[in-house]
Amino acid sequence: MVTKADLIQHFSQILSKYIPKNAVEDCAHFFADKKIVLQVKKSRASKLGDFRSPRLGELPKITINHNLNPYSFLVTLLHEMAHFTVWEKHKNRVQPHGLEWKSDYSKIIFEFLQKDIFPQDVEKALYRHLNNPSASSCSDAVLNKTLALYDKPDDKFSIEEIRENEFFLLDGKRIFKKGELQRKRYKCQDIHNKRHYLVSDTVRVYKVDPATGTVIRKGD
Repeated sequence: MVTKADLIQHFSQILSKYIPKNAVEDCAHFFADKKIVLQVKKSRASKLGDFRSPRLGELPKITINHNLNPYSFLVTLLHEMAHFTVWEKHKNRVQPHGLEWKSDYSKIIFEFLQKDIFPQDVEKALYRHLNNPSASSCSDAVLNKTLALYDKPDDKFSIEEIRENEFFLLDGKRIFKKGELQRKRYKCQDIHNKRHYLVSDTVRVYKVDPATGTVIRKGD
């Protein structure tokens, strides 16, 4: 029989790889108490994480992209935990990012801000963010840029840094041509199947030479 202590240990082992050490215990207890599935997924262009209410015979599930820095991972995790607490109280009777979610999300973020987890600049951006929480932390430009300061350096570009009609690599294999911005996403064309897809303005990608598929390194 799986005990609560077993679940806490299980979630602690997973979370300790991705979030700051002094946030692990509280998050592990949350998942163990609520009996939620946690899955760490490969990078997705359209989202950083999501919450799925339980289907018949299944448990509720939270998924988070694996490649987020520890502070981005934690903020995304808390965002999805708030979705669960709203679902727990209201099921699907309220808007996904309505007043109920904003209230629960603000409470959860505020609790973690009291635990000396975040660097001072991230903490300041989060307090500012709580004035009007958005559907995505990345919709808050100040918070997004502050969190990005803690990303590991690499040859990726923000899609905003790529010019219209330039080419980039997505998911490690598909080459796209950047198109125009439509609200929060860019309309981009897959150069192989010629179809258009909406790509989030928060995604980071490699620039490529479309003829050879060669990655263009920063500084080249």
